[in-house]
Amino acid sequence: MSNITKQDIIKKLSKKTGITYKETSEITTGIIDAISNGLLQNKMVKLSNFGTFILKEKAARVGRNPKTGVEAIISARKTVLFHASQTFKSEIN
Repeated sequence: MSNITKQDIIKKLSKKTGITYKETSEITTGIIDAISNGLLQNKMVKLSNFGTFILKEKAARVGRNPKTGVEAIISARKTVLFHASQTFKSEIN
């Protein structure tokens, strides 16, 4: 399995739409920034027929090092969750 990078997406969009690479790069960056800013404002970001991004706060908890078995505190943090839409799930399957 190989990775798809932001540059790969920009190249593909540029080729498909006929828009210059520079303009496509600005559009792609703008979309990513809009998603990031929405999450930073604690908003749910929904992309129709694709899915929903949600920012979730995880509480501090006790974890265990799998190699040594020593317990350690895992600090509270925020994480991004993605839930695929039914349309996207059906396309994958």
